[in-house]
Amino acid sequence: MTDRGSMKVIGGSTISGILGKSPWESPHSIWLSLTGRMPPGEETQAMSRGNALEPVVAAMYAANHPEFQVETMGTIYHPDYPFIVGSPDRVLIQDGELVAGLEIKTANIVTENEWGVEETDQIPEHYILQSMWYANLLNVPVWYIAVGFVPAERRKVIRYREYEVHLDKEMADAMLSLAVKFWEEHIVADVPPEITAPDARVTQYLRSR
Repeated sequence: MTDRGSMKVIGGSTISGILGKSPWESPHSIWLSLTGRMPPGEETQAMSRGNALEPVVAAMYAANHPEFQVETMGTIYHPDYPFIVGSPDRVLIQDGELVAGLEIKTANIVTENEWGVEETDQIPEHYILQSMWYANLLNVPVWYIAVGFVPAERRKVIRYREYEVHLDKEMADAMLSLAVKFWEEHIVADVPPEITAPDARVTQYLRSR
C-alpha cells in the first residue's frame, strides 16, 4: 500500500528510496515526485495483483493467528512532523490493545530465494525498513510480514510464509532523522539530491525534458 498520492509526505514506502535502498525509487525520483515535477508512476501489473490479493493473504494470516484481531487502520501522522506518515496494511489487536502490525506482500515465485527462514527478518531490505518505520510510528515492538508467492501472470497464492521485524529504536530514530533532513534540505529548500544510481523513472523524466 502506498503512503502518498497527491500528498507531499514521507512514508513507509518512501523511506527506502530516500536511503538509497529501494529497487524502484531513488532520492532523486522521490524529490521529483514530492515537488510536483513528475507525476506518480502508473500502477504496474505487480501492484494491481498485490492489491487484489491483499485481503486473501490477510485472511491467511488471520486464520493462522486467532490470538489477534486483524484490523485495518488509516494513515498515521507523526506528532511532531506532519509530513512523516505511515499507512500500514493491518494492525493486530490483542485483549483490546494494539500490540503489533502486519505488512502484506505478494511476490513472484521466482523471487522466493530472496526470502529466508520463516519467523525471522530474512526478507528484502526495503521491507525491513518499511516495517521498522511503521513500528516506530505506532510504538510497537514487532511488525509481522505475511507474504504470498504467486506465479507470473496469475493471481493465485501457491505458497505462503510469515516473517517478523523487531523494532530497533536507535535504527528507527536514525531513519526518522534522515527523513526530516531530506525534507528540509531537498523538499522545503527545493534543491535536488544528487543522482547517484540508475533510476528508470528519473531516466524517463530526463529524456522527456
